[in-house]
Amino acid sequence: MITGSLKVDIEAKVSKFAHLSIDSANINLAPSYRIVSEITIDPDTVTFIGPSSIINQLPDTVYLTLPAAIARDFNESIKISGVESNLVSHAPQEVNVSFEVAPFVLQTSVVDVVPLNFPVDSSIVLLDRKVEVIYTVQEEIAGSIDEEDLHVWADFNK
Repeated sequence: MITGSLKVDIEAKVSKFAHLSIDSANINLAPSYRIVSEITIDPDTVTFIGPSSIINQLPDTVYLTLPAAIARDFNESIKISGVESNLVSHAPQEVNVSFEVAPFVLQTSVVDVVPLNFPVDSSIVLLDRKVEVIYTVQEEIAGSIDEEDLHVWADFNK
């Protein structure tokens, strides 16, 4: 008869809620596209269940990864990843992410410079009274931008 021992390390099974988020700086949009709405994640939390030694090391926020070159309004199911252990389960398995995008264009306008707080004795004057303003605007409203709505001030006190 052979004798021996078997040592088993049993940990407590625990759960943890984590907030789901997206790093908007890492969203890969198609060239000239920008996000024009709030980013929604539904549901916005995930519950992890597993051994305490693994669960206690999980972050409080889990960042989702989106596909590249988004060029239309986004409304898709995204799988939750980040835990590489078969001892941990999570619910839900995927969430719905949605936001709107729109193309933007570059525009240029020449605008008068309005002097503020300059000496009244004319000892100091602006050499250039017009400046070129380059800005990005949503394509669908690009034609409706009125140059009279653009203002540039040169404040001598600043």
